[in-house]
Amino acid sequence: MRLYAEDPAEDFRPSTGPLRQFHLPAPAADLRIESGVVQGDAITPFYDPMIAKLVAWGPDRPAALARLGAALAECRIAGIASNLGFLGRLVGHPAMLAAELDTGFALRHAAVLQPPRAAAPPLALAAAALEALLPPEAAPENPWDRRDGWRLQGAGSRLVVLAEGEALHRLRLVPAGAGWTGDLELAGRRLADGILQVVLEGVAHRVPVLRDGSAVQVSLPSGAWTLRLVDPHAPVGGEVAAQGRLAAPIPGRVVQMLVAVGEAVSRGQVLAVLEAMKTELRITAPADGVVAHVGCAAGDSVEEGAELITLVAAG
Repeated sequence: MRLYAEDPAEDFRPSTGPLRQFHLPAPAADLRIESGVVQGDAITPFYDPMIAKLVAWGPDRPAALARLGAALAECRIAGIASNLGFLGRLVGHPAMLAAELDTGFALRHAAVLQPPRAAAPPLALAAAALEALLPPEAAPENPWDRRDGWRLQGAGSRLVVLAEGEALHRLRLVPAGAGWTGDLELAGRRLADGILQVVLEGVAHRVPVLRDGSAVQVSLPSGAWTLRLVDPHAPVGGEVAAQGRLAAPIPGRVVQMLVAVGEAVSRGQVLAVLEAMKTELRITAPADGVVAHVGCAAGDSVEEGAELITLVAAG
């Protein structure tokens, strides 16, 4: 199996950035691991997005696939998108076990291999909340760093607000003994290598969690979710993105610019084509509108986040 820095939910679009967490299982007699990167390395747009290969052996096909599935379950990747979850579903698919394979396999079984993104389960929310509640790793002994909610009169509480796309999860938590109560019965501590011990409703779990600024990535056997910590006291509307601004999703080269200023476009229309990591990415219109600005031309190299096109509402 080839482990790639790509996002299956975005038509397998390559992903770039630092490998903030990267763990592979140990090689064994029945498992070969090949990789040229380590945790902390950057996945750049200048090379193929493959980051590792896992090869398993077994006395028959089901046994080999089961060994491969167990190895994939040990992998941890954070900081970039990857096809890890896709591969995990692939090795357990009945058609894969039966070797009923052809070039249309992924599309034919897309409903199973790429199911719609499920909402973050309670354990993911609990892990993200715990990341916000626990003191930083190796925090100095400082009374201002205490997060136990102590108050001179009455019990204090913490409001943890987690953004999941457009949805907001508001969790009111009150310190209780070694943990918290309220919207969740929660306790836990930090373990090594970015793992949190999360005790939710009395059941302990080991959960890989990566915090990058306000973003918290939580990895569970059922999938990975990125939740954003929102300051409940921040002014409303302070983070509204500019409407109609289409930016480069990753660094690359503009192969085609298919529109000009003043041109009317329709939702889903391809406006530009970007090439990166041996892949062509189609930049499409998110809604009907008119091209107000074109920020680059065919042949230009652009960085991630660079403005490509700006649309305004028609009329």
